[in-house]
Amino acid sequence: MKRLLAKSYPGVAHGAEPPRYALLVEHSRDVAGACRTLSEIVGGIALAAAGFSGDQLLRFTRALCACGWMQDVGKANSHFGA
Repeated sequence: MKRLLAKSYPGVAHGAEPPRYALLVEHSRDVAGACRTLSEIVGGIALAAAGFSGDQLLRFTRALCACGWMQDVGKANSHFGA
């Protein structure tokens, strides 16, 4: 059974099994976690710099996570990593 990749990995050219971090679902979860952490650390600053109030932080976090997921799904095809 073929698996969808979100990123390349060493050994892809030799047919090696992909590590978990390279699989679409696992990588996308990692990206979403990174987006949440990024939002926690600098989300308030980014909102203030853009002229938004701090009460928009939850919406900002959700949008940031959605962008991360969409970017990974866009790479999930048979051409990626080939």
